[in-house]
Amino acid sequence: MKKNDSHRFDGYLNAVSLSISYPNAKMFYKLRHSNEEKSWALLFVDPAVLWEKRCGFCRFNAADKRVPKGSECALVGSERFSEIFDRSLPSEDHHHLRPCDPTDPQAEVLVFEPIETSLIRKVVFFDRKDMDLYGDVVQGAERCVDNSWLDSRYFFLKSQPRSFERSWKKSNAVVPDDEIPF
Repeated sequence: MKKNDSHRFDGYLNAVSLSISYPNAKMFYKLRHSNEEKSWALLFVDPAVLWEKRCGFCRFNAADKRVPKGSECALVGSERFSEIFDRSLPSEDHHHLRPCDPTDPQAEVLVFEPIETSLIRKVVFFDRKDMDLYGDVVQGAERCVDNSWLDSRYFFLKSQPRSFERSWKKSNAVVPDDEIPF
């Protein structure tokens, strides 16, 4: 198995780490620049993973000292999931956050089971060459080239049209699955 974090300071070696709605830009930047010879892509996973797989929810980076270590049970459950969206926590981009955005940009979901390729909905590449080379690796997933995912979450959200937020507030609806990229 290949992994991009050989240290795993979170201690959960049996978990796949996912971000909700936007990648952990700080970590992703560091990884890309320390491995520039590698090709990178983002995988957007079906939100059903959250309720169909055993998941742990971390309101901060899973390696953060405020996140319990060594006990999956301490991270599981709807209460832990809700904590990811606790708006009482300070955030530099608070006024730009959508309902589907975690308060902390490094919040994580730890998935303690394998994620089948059938649950990958979309693959975002950062250049056309990589998409041409690797675009068929995940069969059935949408694919595209989009560099806007390389920005920080703050910049990304600040530059997005606010129509999503207005439509959500207007309808007071639950955020649709296809509006929650992972």
